[in-house]
Amino acid sequence: SDNEFQAKLRSVFDIADVDGSGAVSTSEMASMTASTGLTFTSQQLAAMMSEADTNGNGDMDFAEFTKVIKHASKEQAAME
Repeated sequence: SDNEFQAKLRSVFDIADVDGSGAVSTSEMASMTASTGLTFTSQQLAAMMSEADTNGNGDMDFAEFTKVIKHASKEQAAME
């Protein structure tokens, strides 16, 4: 269900957010997506980060992360 997916994303996000800032960096994003079973190239990660990073601070908050992962997982499923 969508609630279960959100809960899984939140737990992964919280683990990746090592400094507890409420946002993750590109390197944290790479580790996080790998732990959800999704793998992306560095170019794909950079594109996701720039797309999601609406405030331009170089980090992604949970709302941005959720939006990007949902979009990326749909794209990856379409490629399979």
